[in-house]
Amino acid sequence: MTGTTLDRYVARQIYFSVGFVLFAFLALFAFFDLVGELNDLGRGNYQLRQVIGYVLLSLPTHAYELLPIAVLIGALYALSQLAANSEFTVMRASGMSRAQASRMLLKVGLVVAVATLAIGEWIAPAAEAAAEKLRMRSMSALIAQGLGSGLWLKDENAFINVRVARRSNELTRVLIYQFDRDFRLDTVSSVREARYAGDGRWTLHDVARTRFTPQGPRLERLATGEWRTAVRPELLDLLIVRPERMSAWRLYNYIEHLEENRQKTERYAIAMWKKLLYPVAVLVMLALALPFAYMHSRAGMIGVFAPAGTHIPGTGINLEKGVIRGVESHGMLLSERELGLSDDHDGIVELPESAPVGGSYASYAGLDEIVFDISVTTNRSDALGVSGIARDLAAGGLGTYSDRPAEPVAGRYSPMESVPEHVTLMITSEPSHGRE
Repeated sequence: MTGTTLDRYVARQIYFSVGFVLFAFLALFAFFDLVGELNDLGRGNYQLRQVIGYVLLSLPTHAYELLPIAVLIGALYALSQLAANSEFTVMRASGMSRAQASRMLLKVGLVVAVATLAIGEWIAPAAEAAAEKLRMRSMSALIAQGLGSGLWLKDENAFINVRVARRSNELTRVLIYQFDRDFRLDTVSSVREARYAGDGRWTLHDVARTRFTPQGPRLERLATGEWRTAVRPELLDLLIVRPERMSAWRLYNYIEHLEENRQKTERYAIAMWKKLLYPVAVLVMLALALPFAYMHSRAGMIGVFAPAGTHIPGTGINLEKGVIRGVESHGMLLSERELGLSDDHDGIVELPESAPVGGSYASYAGLDEIVFDISVTTNRSDALGVSGIARDLAAGGLGTYSDRPAEPVAGRYSPMESVPEHVTLMITSEPSHGRE
């Protein structure tokens, strides 16, 4: 098996295991998301189809967040299976060093790291934005952004302007423009601070509310108030620049914008470096999984080794020296099937500690008896005699044939009486009962 073939084989095992673990995690998280979204089912146009769409669009973000732990669990399982089936042990016995095993896993990790980077930079942010837009549009909470006056939102007949919102559950300097059914301005509320209280309720602090009546505008001030709306913190994440869901490039541009406006950038800088280093976590997880493959092969384990030039009875091949990954191989460890003992080839033969190291396995197992397998045709029954077998073995180079004359042996039977001349013995195809 060449190095490239070995790399592909191990990579397939790890990719399959990682994919299976990731699929199981995504199914579990999708179920939790679905249960959580059922609380908002029926709100506005947020029906079951929109709920399922939102859950599916959230899967790329979950995949990005779960990939490192999926890589760790999947690699542990794949390498453990290779070790349990003695495949990893055979690789080591064939000359694979720890450095070569590390390079093999590094190639696998680089592919997964690139996939993680692609998901985190392009797929997950786009899917997350689409999911939030779908949810908010279904709840009649339309969004306009990118204006210099702050964040603008629409909630049914109300327009909301948020000047400062570094956290999705805490808004500062909020203006709420409420319109009546005829789209005439009804009230304007200026709020110093709004905090989310749960269940679609916001607690307002230091409220100045202006009502427009036929008699003219009237101003009232409230220390606290309550605002019920479909706008929730998770819906504001799309507007409030949530660092964990942004790409590294967007974070870099946003940090520059904050620095130009002399605002704090620590949170976004940390998120950007986390984004850049997150794919490296995949390589770290693979490095953590590698030692577990070596733990399955105990120190001092004794097996059956066949050096180069040995005939393998179970496969009928003669071992030759080979080169695997640049290292010369001088033999292999054998399974029961390769020894011709059974059909079991799930792992190599493991002998007890009392087995003599360096000794003959045939002698240890009592299989060193000489066995001659004789097969003759029906017309050569004479070859089954002792003299005939000895003659054939000598002809094959096994010993020297000694042609000893057979001494007569006295019989113990009475001699047959002579047959009368008038009696004739006949052999025919038909039964005969008469005499002549």
